[in-house]
Amino acid sequence: MRGFDPLSFEAEVVGRLRSEIRGEALAAVSGGVDSAVAAVLARRAVGDRLHAVVLDTGFLREGEAAEVARELGGVLDPQVVDLSAEFSAAVSGLSDPEEKRVAFREAFYSALAGLAGEVGARWLVQGTIAPDVIETVGGIKTQHNVLEQVGIRSLERYGFSVVEPLRDLYKDQVRELARHLGLPRAVVERQPFPGPGLLVRCLGECTPDKLGAARAASGVVEPALLALGCSQTLAAALEDGGRERPDLAREVGVEVRELDARATGVKGDQRRLGKILVVSGVDYPDAAAPVRGELLAAEPGAVRVLMEVDRWGGGRLAVAARAVSTEDFMTAEACLPPPGVLGEIAEGIRRRVPGAGALYYDLTPKPPATIEFE
Repeated sequence: MRGFDPLSFEAEVVGRLRSEIRGEALAAVSGGVDSAVAAVLARRAVGDRLHAVVLDTGFLREGEAAEVARELGGVLDPQVVDLSAEFSAAVSGLSDPEEKRVAFREAFYSALAGLAGEVGARWLVQGTIAPDVIETVGGIKTQHNVLEQVGIRSLERYGFSVVEPLRDLYKDQVRELARHLGLPRAVVERQPFPGPGLLVRCLGECTPDKLGAARAASGVVEPALLALGCSQTLAAALEDGGRERPDLAREVGVEVRELDARATGVKGDQRRLGKILVVSGVDYPDAAAPVRGELLAAEPGAVRVLMEVDRWGGGRLAVAARAVSTEDFMTAEACLPPPGVLGEIAEGIRRRVPGAGALYYDLTPKPPATIEFE
């Protein structure tokens, strides 16, 4: 954060927004620090001409839309808009991660276009930050809030101009700015959550049972791993199954299985949909990193190495838990929780997630994995 002065940044951006936004403006806030900071800066520039909304896409965590509205009630007074049916229809039947993200993006901006029309807004303020642009333009994965940088002319297509006051900043700088602006601590320290939400934490097609499993698992996994001080924690749901890989087992000396599901990874500067390997019988945590490294070297098509924590059967789905440590979210290391914490998570998943019969833990850094599974 050397060289970043939040006071001067605020003054510069508020002045620029005041001259740029010449009428009503709309801001979609997710509860995350990026969208909240962008909206607060715009509110300071244009006052009540900024209209804040929380879109309930149906892919949020349990009670999240109402929680966000409460947290930002004294700052932005956002209105909650339930669009879950529209978003569910937009992604129905899609299983490819990139197709899901693109369909979500179209539904997201089409919904905002309708809301903007209701209040007469010709400007949309959003919290796009530097990694969003870098990953989308670089072809790693489509971030739902990147338009102009990939040739989508928002004014022509949706009827509003996009304003991105944070697009040159990184997450640590945005958090520093949020503290300077006096945002609630719950917002400043909020864990990053993808714009498409649980849609990209359901590997493959986002079926109702998979979505329900991802939502319930989030309530178990995130609180347990947050206590460890990791930068981001998450839970994903996937169809269990796969095939044994005795060739790889001989390489690393433990059982290895390749799942049928695929996950998004990154090689060089490019996105790739790659294999997920599951190991069992690992001497955890001491041997976790060496085994992971050997497997990724032995199987170039792999982008994830998961460790089987527990298996109890009785369900066709599995939950994959993940926690990473990072400063800029461009690279990340996998956190390795104490075995006891993983055992507690497994017990919680067993009791609270219908349809799940196993818990895996993601050992993979970024790269070759992305932080999110899709």
